Amino acid sequence: MPDSFYYILFSVIFLSIFLAWVKSETLANPTTIYVIWWGGFIFLSTFNLIGMRLPSMYAYQLIILSLIMFSVGSITFLSNKKLLLKKVKKLDFNINNSIKLKLFFYFQFFITIILILMIQKTIGMLRNLNPGTFRGMVYSSEGLYGNYLLYFAYFVKPSLYACSFISIAGVLLEKLPKRFLFISFLNLILYSISTIGRFPIFLIVINLFLGFYFLIDKKKIKLRYIASVLLLITFIISMSTFRTSNQSLDPFSIIKNYFVWYFAGPFTAFDYFLNNYKVGIDYDYSYFRGFIAGIDWILDIIFKKISIPFANINNSFHEITATYRSLGGSAINHNSHYTMLYTFYRDAGIFGIALYSYIIGVINSLTFNTFRKNYSIVSFSLLLLVFFVSIMGLLKWEFRYIWSVGSVFIIIFISQKFVIRKKAIQNEF
Repeated sequence: MPDSFYYILFSVIFLSIFLAWVKSETLANPTTIYVIWWGGFIFLSTFNLIGMRLPSMYAYQLIILSLIMFSVGSITFLSNKKLLLKKVKKLDFNINNSIKLKLFFYFQFFITIILILMIQKTIGMLRNLNPGTFRGMVYSSEGLYGNYLLYFAYFVKPSLYACSFISIAGVLLEKLPKRFLFISFLNLILYSISTIGRFPIFLIVINLFLGFYFLIDKKKIKLRYIASVLLLITFIISMSTFRTSNQSLDPFSIIKNYFVWYFAGPFTAFDYFLNNYKVGIDYDYSYFRGFIAGIDWILDIIFKKISIPFANINNSFHEITATYRSLGGSAINHNSHYTMLYTFYRDAGIFGIALYSYIIGVINSLTFNTFRKNYSIVSFSLLLLVFFVSIMGLLKWEFRYIWSVGSVFIIIFISQKFVIRKKAIQNEF
């Protein structure tokens, strides 16, 4: 890799951090953590640590372009206006202990029961299947959920994630009791166990960090919070070890391989797409449909009900990403994770990468500005969700999936109108 590449990369990172700090008057802004996250893994990907093929310079140029456009969009719309933290009201639990809030808690408890039943089924299936085979068929019609797959995908999963965003926001803002955080995290852990998946635990760890990061002037990080995060990270490592129990790798090698593979491999996969698939031959531009492809899952159900043919754009996207491929070295059987740039490029080529990266930069700053003006549960939940999807774009574009679209709907329409009683705490939510 030429030295000029590193000069450009670090110049973009440091200049973005500086300008965002000047514009927002705080380092705890979306631009700073985004460029550090993406820039750090771009830098990591250049070292060929596990024998994985390096992306081409053309792929890196598009990745840097995306980083620049996000920064431009985000910095342009950042604001330094904020509500003084000492004026943020805490929740009087006695006043707001409404029946709706109780139903919100009991609804999560109902999900807990469902997940415990799923774990029992998981244990039964693992008696006859190895973890790798089981994981590969979790979301198939023959897998864990069987005929209930659609119900879980469209209702249970979005509820799981939305409740976690709402609970993290509410508890850190001291507007919800801690029991909400406990049960939402318990459900994500149970979901992780039932599917042998790591994403739910990763979501907890990242969003706890983001929650404290965006409240750095308000919250103090205590030892018990650090211990909880370390425990969750240990859980992720244990899950990775269990999933590779049939391979002769020690835990340290598994950690290193998975870390580099999962967070640097998508760049190589994106490069593979650029080199092997051509527009007009292998696919056609999808013109914004990929960017909001989570909505296609809803339209798919509606049109099927009224017997109208509908081509879900996600099927076209999955034709390329579903195939397991070797990226070289330890990165074998890679699929799905091609970065969010794959989606943007499929939508409109280089123009799509530049435009959509700019748009998500703008959206992140607008949600950040709204949060700092009122410090409400809804605005904080949306900030955590939108920013989480943005940094997870390093792996793939999560707004192509129903859980993200469903979570936005639950946070904006369900939680604000039916869970939190506005009359009790005016303008707090």
